[in-house]
Amino acid sequence: MTTNNSRFALLLSICCLLVFISCRNECKDVSCLNEGVCDNGRCICKDGYSGERCELRNASRIRFVNAAFTPVSVITASDTQAVPVGGTLTFDGRVGDVFNGVAMAYVSNADESLRGEAVTWALSTDFPPSGTIDDTLGVPPLHYLLSVVNNAGESVVHITVNSGHSGMKELDVNIPSDGETYNVGYFRALSEANVLLTGTAQSWNYSVLNLSGTSNQRVVLSPL
Repeated sequence: MTTNNSRFALLLSICCLLVFISCRNECKDVSCLNEGVCDNGRCICKDGYSGERCELRNASRIRFVNAAFTPVSVITASDTQAVPVGGTLTFDGRVGDVFNGVAMAYVSNADESLRGEAVTWALSTDFPPSGTIDDTLGVPPLHYLLSVVNNAGESVVHITVNSGHSGMKELDVNIPSDGETYNVGYFRALSEANVLLTGTAQSWNYSVLNLSGTSNQRVVLSPL
């Protein structure tokens, strides 16, 4: 009888111990940061965070890709960096950070003065939880790049853009008749956009450009 009682007491103790272990809250004293969740005493971290308590923010990158037709300047509070056509510029950060800055593309004269208008992008991009994300900088639909390939046998010396509209521009230029491509500048992509090229002896009037209204619009005029 005593043996049976001992066995019963032992089994009862084991059962109580198992119940105690199973009922114990293993997450009671675990504090997870950055929206991490405790599971069986361990912190399960959301994307972008790591560490025993999810206290570490993972490093990541933003890569700006220049899809415009001319170099793009990326301007931050600390510096300005140029991105060549088709090139990239990468910034390092951590999840939760936001990249803020301005990007600008334009065509300038020999004295660095602006020719046409500047195309700008307001940059406010969240760093990803991990890895690298691309932010592509293409010419917005509100602008287009005007280029000239001159095979007319005389120089183009003056250009009028968007005549008769509020965005009209008058430019003195010197585009020789050499068959090369010259970027004149970025201009407003109006529904009635027009261009007048004036040479040393004649002129060429492009009264309707038929712009597509999409990103990265370019017009190449070839006076003959």
